[in-house]
Amino acid sequence: MKALVKVDPRFPLGTVAEWKGQEYRLVAHQGHVWPDGRPDILLAWETDCLNCGEPFEQMTAQRKLRDPARRCPACTRKRKGLPILN
Repeated sequence: MKALVKVDPRFPLGTVAEWKGQEYRLVAHQGHVWPDGRPDILLAWETDCLNCGEPFEQMTAQRKLRDPARRCPACTRKRKGLPILN
């Protein structure tokens, strides 16, 4: 039987974190099992795109909270010269 991972009490819903002047709001927790069988908790963060200002959501693993995305997927693709996918 796999050990269950609990939500870290430092991350209640509504938590606001700041990264390089950009605010990220924690909007959801979700259980996840990695392909190698390790259980984890994914955190859904909402922020506004640095380029266009549109809100977007991104997921991070509870155990890895560094280098969050600063731009929405569309603006990221534009910066890299890739076609926009809908």
